Amino acid sequence: MNEQQKEPYLDPVVDRVREVRRALAEACEFDVRKMADLFRQMEAQHPERVATPKRTARVEEFARHALEQTHDGGRDQGRMP
Repeated sequence: MNEQQKEPYLDPVVDRVREVRRALAEACEFDVRKMADLFRQMEAQHPERVATPKRTARVEEFARHALEQTHDGGRDQGRMP
């Protein structure tokens, strides 16, 4: 390596997160739907670990505006176009 190139910084926490993410993906056969189901099960088993963001007035305004822009006013949120 020359002087301008530096060794990449290795962070053990980032490495561990990547390791766990890879293991979860493999366990779910790299299927996003299976991963979502697994995460929902984990959330149900440990609700105290789930972070819920505060809804601020700005978030409420954004959500209201987004719903107004939909063709049905947000009434049919569950159906895919």
